[in-house]
Amino acid sequence: MGDRTELYWVDPAFVASRHGALGCPACHGGKPAAPEKAQAHRDLIRDPSANANQACAPCHAQIAERYQTSIHATVKGYETVLKIRAGSRWNDLEPIYQSNCVGCHATCGHCHISRHPSGGGGLLAGHQFFKRPPPDKTCGSCHGGRVSPEFYGRHEGQPPDVHFAKAKMDCFDCHNPQEFHGTETPYQDRYPLISKVSCLSCHQDQFQGPSAIGAHNVHGRDFQCQVCHAVLYKGCYECHIGKGSRSQLQFKIGKSLRPDRPYRYTLLRHNPIVRDTFEARLKDALPDYDLIPNWKDTSPHNIQRVTYRSRTCNGCHGNSRIFLRSEDLKPGDPRANEQVIVPNIPLKIEAK
Repeated sequence: MGDRTELYWVDPAFVASRHGALGCPACHGGKPAAPEKAQAHRDLIRDPSANANQACAPCHAQIAERYQTSIHATVKGYETVLKIRAGSRWNDLEPIYQSNCVGCHATCGHCHISRHPSGGGGLLAGHQFFKRPPPDKTCGSCHGGRVSPEFYGRHEGQPPDVHFAKAKMDCFDCHNPQEFHGTETPYQDRYPLISKVSCLSCHQDQFQGPSAIGAHNVHGRDFQCQVCHAVLYKGCYECHIGKGSRSQLQFKIGKSLRPDRPYRYTLLRHNPIVRDTFEARLKDALPDYDLIPNWKDTSPHNIQRVTYRSRTCNGCHGNSRIFLRSEDLKPGDPRANEQVIVPNIPLKIEAK
């Protein structure tokens, strides 16, 4: 059977680290003095950081306190939208939402020690703690349906984002890690934070005075950068509780409804909510379903310097298939989608 100690091997590098020096019981509890394994493992805490105030706060008090207000901890954006759609039925829908829809709530450990269960779970590297988590394994665990595959070029036929392909940038080069820990402000959705991330933070020279790129002079203040510089991205459809949803690649330009965005036109992503999403558990759960579009502002993470839209004006002009039109709306979509359609497609530019 070999040396019995092999069964209990722990990476020496972790044992010598600050967290390892604390000993397992400091975070995981249990009864280390017990002579038998079953007794020693009684009351063991599998994910100590699920209660950050208890497990992490003794050493990281300020971060642990702020994190309780973060979007990663509260997943508040989902609740904010569902409250509007549910209207008077929210009190009935809330317990169903809590038990079925908050699975991507992330603990400290889901970023710094292990993968989130939605990404398969498991330790990142033998219980090693990462001050700067590996984004493909941690961010990708929860954002692996859309954002991560877009960025790394994992959608069939679509290239990786130029920032990754050319410079090997990752999530933290644009998104301030401190914002993930919360700011002590209990935001109701993610936009107040991500709206601070701007292409102009690095590329503002493109808009200081006349640009050498004509389209920037004509459309630069009206169009989100991705309208010209993104490729196909995923939209999700027909989500039903207990059954999930389906997805497909898409590309649609529409009107932006976000007052905190500086442009009029944006890319839209189809969200999977449908009128009877919760029907299996609660009849008529979304009486105010029509108040909010399910074609919503999005910022695909698959930027390219050159696309068919940036190469020629007629990449957009006369190209009706890339604009959200009334005929793109399905019978079950919310009526609020009419607010984001583009009724007048720009005409094709004929050569002179």
